[in-house]
Amino acid sequence: MINIQDISDQTLLRVITEGGDVDWKFFALKVMISRLKLKLHYMADDQDIVQQCCTEMRELLKRSRNVPNATKDLLLIIEQYSQEELTND
Repeated sequence: MINIQDISDQTLLRVITEGGDVDWKFFALKVMISRLKLKLHYMADDQDIVQQCCTEMRELLKRSRNVPNATKDLLLIIEQYSQEELTND
């Protein structure tokens, strides 16, 4: 059995942008979002990491235009962390 933690971000991005199965694309996207949210949660004090994560989420947004419901989910997360970033400055 494959452990999802063993799958690289590059492989997940390839599934999102090149994969044919929408369910797999959405799953790969959710895994990447979860990884970014964890990084943001544990590294929230490091503004460079927060900025990097927000940039990565925006890139995911661009790459996931072909994944149903992804845009809405990503925009909500980006908005949430962008607002937190603004209030922390």
